[in-house]
Order: sequence, then C-alpha cells, then structure tokens
Amino acid sequence: MIPSLLELHLSNSNLKETHLSHILHNLTTLSNIQHLDLSSNMLTGSILESLTKLKMLQVLDLSDNDLMGPIPTFLGKLTELYLFGNDMNGSIPESIGRFAALRALSVKRNKLSGTIPDSIG
Repeated sequence: MIPSLLELHLSNSNLKETHLSHILHNLTTLSNIQHLDLSSNMLTGSILESLTKLKMLQVLDLSDNDLMGPIPTFLGKLTELYLFGNDMNGSIPESIGRFAALRALSVKRNKLSGTIPDSIG
C-alpha cells in the first residue's frame, strides 16, 4: 500500500489480461492514483468496470493493446482517455459529451463507425 503514489506507468511491460485483473485488484489500495499508463501491452477483452474503483483517476492510457468492445461510459471523471491502436468498435457514445472534465480523447486506429456526437462539441 502506497497511498502517496499518484502515477503508475506500466507501458511495454508484456502485461496480459490476467495480469490486468491482478493489477486492478491491487490498485484499489492505491486510493490516490491519478495517472495510470497500461499502454503497449497485450491486454485483451473489454475495459473493466473495476477501473471505477480508482476514484481519483484522471488520466488513463490503454493505447496499443488488443482491447475491444464499445467505448465505456463509466469513466466520466477522466480528464484524458487514450484508447488508440485497439479494436474498439461501435461508435463514440453520445454520453461521452457528459464527461465534464474530459479534455483529451484519442481513439484513432480502432474499428469505430458512425459520426462524432454533437455532445462532444
């Protein structure tokens, strides 16, 4: 338990989905984590709702993994969300415009379709 830890960078660490579950379970004890970088790993599946347990999380970087599914709407307190280089599908949800603090969103190099929601503007 390191309550003073604010940033955790685990990019390029060869993490797999089974590691992510373990990491997230342990991260819930890191109550002040604000920046989590899990980019350029081998994470698969959808983005886990267990991320909502990280109440202070502001920056989440899951880019360059093999994540799929729709863009989640339960990450509303983030200021930056990086999902580029995954297999996200569907469209950017209209509800993303309600992410009041969001100032950076990167979703390029995915399998998204549809239009950019008016709520973003």
